[in-house]
Amino acid sequence: MANGQKQETRQESGHKILDICLDVLEGRKGKEELREAMEMARQDLVMMQQDFEDTVAEQPQNIQQACQKEIDYTNENFSAYHQAFDTIEVYFKTGDIFDIVRGAEKVRGASAALNNGFMDFRNRALVAMGPTDIPILNLVLDTYKKLEEASQEEKPALTEKLLTVISREHLAAQRVLIDFKRAPAGSMLPEEELLKSAYEEHQSACVLIRENLMTFNQENLDKGIEMYQNAATRIRDLIPAANVKRLTQMPTISPQANLVINLGKMLLGENSREEMFLDALKTLEESFNDTKMQFDAIKRSPADSVLVREEMENAVKAIAAYENALNDFYRFVEVREAILLAQASSKLEEAVKLMNQSGEAFMSIAEREGKVPCIRCSHFNPPERKTCEKCGAVLPVPAESQPARTFEMGEQDEVQQQSEEIVLTENIHRLFDAVNKVSEGQIPVEEFQQVVDWMEEIVNIHKTAYGPLPPVNIENIKPDLQDPAKKVKEMIEEANEVFKEGADDIITGIGFFRQYISNGDKNNLVAGVQIIWQGVGKLQIVQKATGLIKAAQDEAQQK
Repeated sequence: MANGQKQETRQESGHKILDICLDVLEGRKGKEELREAMEMARQDLVMMQQDFEDTVAEQPQNIQQACQKEIDYTNENFSAYHQAFDTIEVYFKTGDIFDIVRGAEKVRGASAALNNGFMDFRNRALVAMGPTDIPILNLVLDTYKKLEEASQEEKPALTEKLLTVISREHLAAQRVLIDFKRAPAGSMLPEEELLKSAYEEHQSACVLIRENLMTFNQENLDKGIEMYQNAATRIRDLIPAANVKRLTQMPTISPQANLVINLGKMLLGENSREEMFLDALKTLEESFNDTKMQFDAIKRSPADSVLVREEMENAVKAIAAYENALNDFYRFVEVREAILLAQASSKLEEAVKLMNQSGEAFMSIAEREGKVPCIRCSHFNPPERKTCEKCGAVLPVPAESQPARTFEMGEQDEVQQQSEEIVLTENIHRLFDAVNKVSEGQIPVEEFQQVVDWMEEIVNIHKTAYGPLPPVNIENIKPDLQDPAKKVKEMIEEANEVFKEGADDIITGIGFFRQYISNGDKNNLVAGVQIIWQGVGKLQIVQKATGLIKAAQDEAQQK
């Protein structure tokens, strides 16, 4: 890959043709000057292509095979470059300046693609060389290994090569850290804080290597290389998460829409790949299609609700706006016009806003009209369900459908009266909300464990405080009162048994949550939710039974 500098120099020469085209369009230069520039650009392009072919031929056979896709891609871009020049030269026959405009646009696109091709080939070759999947790290490790094994005559050249690479890496790390320092206080994401730390380690490693390279202090160099390898690996792992996280933050409430909008801007500035943008656009389209199917299902349902019919009109408008925005983004990929990108982005922002408003309206209608909306996937569920029939997430439970206290067993002694009351719609919902969030990666496992610990402590405390009900001794009761007293006794025993089963179910469900914390298996979350729901249902039975027991006691006393 020694011909890289020649390729860069000749490519810069080829780019001058764009300046000449602009001068001709604006009347500063004429046709003959353009013709001379075209001849030179053609020669440079031919020589650049020859340099690339020589570079490929210098590589071992295994590397050539590993890089075949990149080689083919680069050769295709050379052909596109020649075709772009052909388009400009049509102007010499027609005199139509639009041939220059069309050709110049093709040159700009072919130049960017060729740059990407060279970089892809270089990186793929370095990865194929091993031992890691980080191109620049492989170059450093390979050069350092050769330096260790080199003769005295070979060492100066290898030392200079390694020094050049490390110096460039040091400068690159400095630039990144300067950008981090410019960020407003408190604006950095957690992923970016970790990435900053990795770049600081990277910079320290570069300094250590540079300081000891000329004297070849083996111990310090080994330490520096090890630090460099650790930092490069961390950076490789952290960059995707940090970049994507930042790109999904603004400008809408939809992370997927934000990624498309921001990647579109990067693609326009040639700072992103078309494949990455199309992947994000496809993901957004799939998500939209899922939402559209949900709205269509509501539309087809035989609902008599006036509110649903009225809101469906707004949903149709939101869907049309979303489809229009997606179509504009696909057109942008073809023409790469800044105006079209701005229009598509503006339409998508408005469509996200309309879609969100419509979704919230349907949830509000569902709550008022008996349907239970899933907080994860927005699917509308029958009111008797405890988990979403589509995605399995725990469903919100209307407050009026739940008892005021989770473990209330009627009138208790003075100590129990002073005990903390547990409100189902606050505590169980808090637990299930934490389940949903940890499952979606919205909270760390450590935070989920704190909620689990808190709930388990509450269950154990109130299992003792509110149950069991005191037993009834019927041996000393008058014969004429024994039948109603026996009835009360049986009801209390049954209530105590159900209470114990319900509390034990909740503890068992919490145990499944702890298994998830230990092994990360989400099936344990599902099992835990299901068992806890069973337990809550049993406690609700006990809650209702206390009223019957009190009525039976009153009846027995009256007799």
